[in-house]
Amino acid sequence: MESYTLELSPQRGPVHFALFQNVTNATELRKRSIDQDPTLGLCIIDAHMILNKFHLLLAVNRALHDEQIKLKTNNVESEIAFSFGINNNIGKTFIAFGVKVETTDLMVIRVGSSTAQEAEAYIKERVEGEMVSFDHLASIRDMDAIKKIYQIDSQIQKEDDIMSLISGAMALKGH
Repeated sequence: MESYTLELSPQRGPVHFALFQNVTNATELRKRSIDQDPTLGLCIIDAHMILNKFHLLLAVNRALHDEQIKLKTNNVESEIAFSFGINNNIGKTFIAFGVKVETTDLMVIRVGSSTAQEAEAYIKERVEGEMVSFDHLASIRDMDAIKKIYQIDSQIQKEDDIMSLISGAMALKGH
């Protein structure tokens, strides 16, 4: 698990990211995410759709910024998931980035716990799976699916170039 304090939203406390593999309760987590269960307190994303840490930080920053103005969803956790999308269709974004029935690899985001230890305990109480290092993300992500959802030419191969295009698409959403 990794934790960050965001410069633009230090009052929200740290943001914690955990990567899980072999998750056995994904169906339950999917239902709770779709129902926007306030007791879940987590943003849960299909890890196959995450390019890198910067991709995560962009979505969280966008959601926390939007929280200060007006959320388009019911809570900051669902707003983070929505922030990954490139258009204003909440349903399509949740389908693309949310947990699917067959999902076993998850990226879990917790906003605002006071310590990394508390956040890790909170996450592990809710997610049944193996927490792994972020180094595993490179082998988990589905580059073809990421390129498709962000409408990136299949000829573009360099991660930095792909991230640049994703950043632009996420930033321009709604404009």
